[in-house]
This record gives sequence, structure tokens and C-alpha cells, in this order.
Amino acid sequence: MEIREARPEEYEELGDVVALAYAPYGSSDDQGWIGHLDLVRDVAGRAARTVVLAAVEDGQVVGSATIELFDVIGDDDRELPPGWAFLRMVGVRPDTQGRGIGRALVEDVIARARAARKRWLGLRTTPQMEAAHRLYESLGFVRDASLDDPLEGDYSLLGYRLDLSGA
Repeated sequence: MEIREARPEEYEELGDVVALAYAPYGSSDDQGWIGHLDLVRDVAGRAARTVVLAAVEDGQVVGSATIELFDVIGDDDRELPPGWAFLRMVGVRPDTQGRGIGRALVEDVIARARAARKRWLGLRTTPQMEAAHRLYESLGFVRDASLDDPLEGDYSLLGYRLDLSGA
């Protein structure tokens, strides 16, 4: 498997992959959720502002992650706090989940944030994404309620952070 920056010809497929990964966590009749999936699918819009990664296996896109290294994509925060990077919109094709693709994407993001000399890597996830919580915690992320984003209904976001100053 190769992890690299996304190519323009992959943007649509990458958006679909992440939207498919997120689909079980929302309701198709919730306009806020539908709007969020539209944002997830807008890889071209994100790639114009920040780094979007593609996980590719045998020529097929199997996962994606977005990194706010120097700028935000503009839907949550207005600017990055000094010394911070944020992991955003991680998703793996449902039929390839459980094979370490998500872990490889997050490890690549951690390496890129360290290379950019960031002190902290933050992320937000929904309470329902328990497998993601286990992955993040296994990589050293800790819950940080100061990063929480209390949205309406069941879609509140839980904040996590990773201290990048060590090893």
C-alpha cells in the first residue's frame, strides 16, 4: 500500500470513500448530516487549502486523510493555533477496513506533523466512532475536552490531542 498526496484525478473517488466510511454514523434524512457528507466529498476544495492524503492499494483508492498543517479548511476552526496541526476526515473503504489502512494513514499524518515541527496534533471525532477512538488512543492520543465541538443532536465532536514533542 502506498500513502501519498492525493492527485486531482482521484479527488472524486476519495470523497466517495470517506463518505462511505462515514455513512453508518448519520441519518440520510438529517440535512446537517447530508451537508457534512457534501463537505467530506469536496476533496478538491480541501486540497486547494491543505494536504489531502490518499491510501492506494493495487491502483485502487482505499482511504484518505486530510491534514491541516498550515491552514484550516474552514468548517470548524478559523485558524490553526500556534504549534498545532489537525487531522481531519479520515476514512477507509468499508470493504477494506480492519486491515491497518487507517492506522497507516494516521501514522503518516503524525510523521508529517512532526516534520513540520508541530508541537501538537489534534483531531475531533463523533462519539459513535468507537473504533476510531481505539485507534487514536493506541497511537498515543488522549482525550482533550478543550477541543470538543458541541454541535446539535448526536453529532457533537470529541477532541483528542497528541503531544509530538517526544520521540
